[in-house]
Amino acid sequence: MGNKDIVSGDYMADNEHFADAFNYLIYGGEKVIKPESLSPANAVETAIVNKLDKIITTKKTRDVIKTLNVKQGDNITYVLLGIENQSEIHYAMPVRNLLYDALNYASQVSDTEKELRKIRKKTVDAEFLSGFTKDSRIYPVITLVINWSEKRWDGPRRLSDMFAETDPRIMEFVNDYELKIIDPHDITDFGKFSTMLGDVLEFIKYQNDEGYFKRALKEKGEDWELDIDSINVINTFTDAKIAIIGEKEGTMKMCRATEAILEQGIEQGTNAVNQLNQILIDAGRLDDLKRATKDKEYQNKLIEELVTPLSK
Repeated sequence: MGNKDIVSGDYMADNEHFADAFNYLIYGGEKVIKPESLSPANAVETAIVNKLDKIITTKKTRDVIKTLNVKQGDNITYVLLGIENQSEIHYAMPVRNLLYDALNYASQVSDTEKELRKIRKKTVDAEFLSGFTKDSRIYPVITLVINWSEKRWDGPRRLSDMFAETDPRIMEFVNDYELKIIDPHDITDFGKFSTMLGDVLEFIKYQNDEGYFKRALKEKGEDWELDIDSINVINTFTDAKIAIIGEKEGTMKMCRATEAILEQGIEQGTNAVNQLNQILIDAGRLDDLKRATKDKEYQNKLIEELVTPLSK
């Protein structure tokens, strides 16, 4: 798990990949966010909360967070963008992300209060109590979840998905929180990504599709390449085990990798069948053995039932 967190964190900390993810999420793949407009931000979200006359300090660390500066005419808009990488499905993710965002907003308000104190700005009573003036402003925060798992995200996508059954009249007054997520299993057009992030997510979606590699090579052509970082992510989150042998520095021709993956798949399939046959013989299940040799679907069912658990 730790290795997956590091690999995905490093990969998405790259401005090119980071911008690509948010361009897909917000603009449908249009290159609006430029990598050079992104700057690193403090990944640690903290807040000091007064509760029942006690001071409680809360601290959470984001996977990746960056400041975005977008120029619109004569105005510059600042937005804080965060990414949470999930190698496993988190069934309380809306609450987790809501906390990240709330802590960031609280931190922005606190920073504003400190700045007002520095310049000794006079405030009215209401502004003094809040530490925030009528003209003070904070920046919007967007937190994006990326699902790196081989499984489709089946967790809640809104805060309300986590609630027990509640009177609809009450729910009208409950603020909801929607999860922003990129799940490769939901994507139908990976061409909307402009970097190799799209190739990586496509690999994750189709990692158990035996025909994918042949199909991908045919669609992408003989010149299809992936850089070493992208291959490392694929190897980390799938069973591809692509040998990194670059034909030129930093990249690898995927036609060679695809051949190796197909050979590996054939070898694994042969080994699984041989292992299944031996299990059935040892158990005296000769009728099942005979049926499996003629019925591919039944053979796969027995492999999933008897062989796969042994490899986990």
